[in-house]
Amino acid sequence: FGIVDFLSTAPWFVQQAVTALGWVDANSDAAMIFRIFRIFRMLQLEDFITAFSKLDNVFRASKDVMKATGLLALIIWVGCGALFYLFEENNPNFRTCDPSVPEETCYSFESTAECDMEFPGLCSQDAFTSVPNALYYTAVFLGGEWGVIDFT
Repeated sequence: FGIVDFLSTAPWFVQQAVTALGWVDANSDAAMIFRIFRIFRMLQLEDFITAFSKLDNVFRASKDVMKATGLLALIIWVGCGALFYLFEENNPNFRTCDPSVPEETCYSFESTAECDMEFPGLCSQDAFTSVPNALYYTAVFLGGEWGVIDFT
């Protein structure tokens, strides 16, 4: 095991010697290769082999439960996203209009399409414009980050 420790720390000594002799600048790309080799010392992958095999055993033992949980999560996500799209599609709170359109007029229309017919190209819906857009917001809500998004 002594040779493994030596080989994992040798790049540091080589880098110090090369920069001291002036062959390589300490901040150059050539010196970075020595820093990359030093990462192997931190990783020490031989210590983690048993841990990875245990994780694999746990995954194999519970893969049916994980599949069922994933399917249920997918059903909830797509179902809630579809409902968000249906109920919030024409919500005026997510509508923006050009400054030339009076604000009270912009929000008085039943849908963004009606606003756009009255003022062509000046009205647009920002959120819940499509099912993928609604799925994005649903994922944010289900992930618990709803407080971070302020779109109303």
